[in-house]
Amino acid sequence: MPAYEFASPRFLLRISPLFLCLLAIFTMATVGRADDPDLRILHDRLLQMSILGDVDAVAVRSVIESLQADGSWADIDYEDPALSGWQPIGHVARILDMARAYRRSDSPLRGDEKLRKAMYAAYDFWNRKNPICRNWFSNQIGVPRMMLQILFLLEPELLPERMNAGLKILNRASIRATGQNLVWLAQITAARACLIGDAELCAKAYRAIADVICITDKEGIQPDLSFHQHGEQLYNGGYGLAFSNDCARIAGLLEGTRFAFPHEKIELLSRYVLDGQQWMFRGLQMDYSVHGRGISRADLTSNGMVACCEEMAKRDTPDRAKFLAFLRTLTGEDPPGAALVGNKHFWRSDLMVHRRPAYNASVRMPSARLKRTEVVNRENLKGDHLSDGLTYTYLRGDEYTNIFPLWDWRKLPGTTCLQGDRPFAPGGRGVRTFVGGVSDGSYGCAACNFENDGLTARKAWFFFDREYVCLGADINCADEHEVATCVNQCLLQGEVVVRDAGGKKTIPISRQAFDGARWVHHDGVGYVFPGNQSIHLVAETRKGTWREINGFQKTDEISGDVFCLWIDHGVKPAAKSYEYVVVPGIAAAEMDRRLKRPQIEVLGNSPEMQAVRHPALGITQIAFYQPGKLATSATRIACDSKCLVIVREQGDKVRLAVANPKNQPLDVALELNREFRGEGCLWDAAKGVTRIRLALPGGDLAGSSVVRDLSMPAERMSGKKLAARPFAEPSSDAN
Repeated sequence: MPAYEFASPRFLLRISPLFLCLLAIFTMATVGRADDPDLRILHDRLLQMSILGDVDAVAVRSVIESLQADGSWADIDYEDPALSGWQPIGHVARILDMARAYRRSDSPLRGDEKLRKAMYAAYDFWNRKNPICRNWFSNQIGVPRMMLQILFLLEPELLPERMNAGLKILNRASIRATGQNLVWLAQITAARACLIGDAELCAKAYRAIADVICITDKEGIQPDLSFHQHGEQLYNGGYGLAFSNDCARIAGLLEGTRFAFPHEKIELLSRYVLDGQQWMFRGLQMDYSVHGRGISRADLTSNGMVACCEEMAKRDTPDRAKFLAFLRTLTGEDPPGAALVGNKHFWRSDLMVHRRPAYNASVRMPSARLKRTEVVNRENLKGDHLSDGLTYTYLRGDEYTNIFPLWDWRKLPGTTCLQGDRPFAPGGRGVRTFVGGVSDGSYGCAACNFENDGLTARKAWFFFDREYVCLGADINCADEHEVATCVNQCLLQGEVVVRDAGGKKTIPISRQAFDGARWVHHDGVGYVFPGNQSIHLVAETRKGTWREINGFQKTDEISGDVFCLWIDHGVKPAAKSYEYVVVPGIAAAEMDRRLKRPQIEVLGNSPEMQAVRHPALGITQIAFYQPGKLATSATRIACDSKCLVIVREQGDKVRLAVANPKNQPLDVALELNREFRGEGCLWDAAKGVTRIRLALPGGDLAGSSVVRDLSMPAERMSGKKLAARPFAEPSSDAN
């Protein structure tokens, strides 16, 4: 370890009273930690966390050689006015790399004198220059987060003036804000408290972080375990991902000290990760729907969830095995869909996620309750329709990796949009309130009374095991531009095969229209089109730049092959509709056989009702836009309210799931044409119907599903009493 710079008695005789004051403060901080074992533990752990990170000796030598005499680098614009991608912060990042190389025991540059001089020259330049960004985040979070690590690494030999200069930068962070922004600011405050030996401030900062690990209707963890930041805006990726990763790491940091998180905070953090964020992953890829404006950044990753799960798996809790299972899917040790199968509707965020071993699918919808994906700092410049029914399909997780500069942003998967060259204007809020989903935990239906840009429609998604069904009805628009519903737009992988009136054919890279196409197959996914619909297909090489969608990304042109499939509704559509079935995890050779044996019955696709039945599963899913009745081959169903309903029949059992997509309390009365018993049931023998009353919740649970299990009386089952049995779990092969 290099000697302290201030260790020379002869030097001490020449220093000023101010220097002696700073030295006294520095000495008191060290003594304060020595007298407080918990503070000392935290200090040592924070030091070890600062040391972690790769040391690239070649890169560090390069920045040493390119350092100018005044401690700056010529390739950094210190007057950069950018709000995002601010160049000067790279100066601090280089100091941190140098400090790690200087301090790490396994570094070939450990204690190197040339490195030491360059590092302090760069450090002193920064504090003299004091660059200030126009974006508060860089000043109060971005730079201080790196500076605190530099101070821990260099503390043993920092002159008091240098320590004080660094602490001034940390002082820019104060315990305020909400959600993940508060976590970042409080972490910096706590680290500063450890450096100056202030146990009271340290406790206050970590209490603030513990307090934000809570269920809230403001920014942070929502009652459905989605995450909001920047108002009522879905952000489980980005801010929400940083929240889980940081809180898990802090939980480990504080363990065994008096600052440790209470047990109930660890439990809630576990729920947030396992019952919230885990739903949004396919392998290591987090659903792009939840990343907010981050979708416009190149090479967006979710690697931090690996560290989160590793940290949470260290806790001796009942959830440890679940974290290890999740971790195995993230690292590829297990298949991507192995850890979690089912359906979940995030009613606070208008997001439905459907998971099967073979695939994941998600749909994100817009309501007046929520903000659409934001535009901040010139990021997400074309994201008008990222909340308009955007529907992703993942088999592996890499189907959309870095596609976004190549996207046609008016043909996003699942969306119905005006085409043309109108200016993009992302942000704002949804328009209508009948937007939501119903789920029984295994299967789900999402529906949206849609409006945007003068375009209106009824849109619904029905999720089963091997397939999901997409319906659109009452599509109307008076605008002069064409209207299209995009089925999918993803990276082109392998052959595209089409079956139309002319037979089955493999499509070369081209642009083609297929009136009357029966099905299309691409990259392990089949798309089935009942009826005569105007199907258009693009399989082509495209070019674009990240700068087109993010004002601070690179201008370099990139190219890639894109698959895009859509339904054309023409100009000024009036009462138009669409219908298609997506079958993930199927080979092209199986498509004709599947077409001959359809698994789905579409029972309604109108402004009043959209409904689908899967006879083999005994499942009927209905979006009632008006009170109404529906007859299936097995059951007659009547509903007195606008709501979403799932009826799942298995022998003498029926499972009902009902939700109000307006996210308001609602009393619903259903009628089934057989006798059932269960909570809320009343059998009317004269009319031959069972009336079931359900009270749909308000408050934090408004919009969530109420699930009710009913059974037929034994005497109705031909006098033969059947043994009660649970509902079968979903299967990737059930048809």
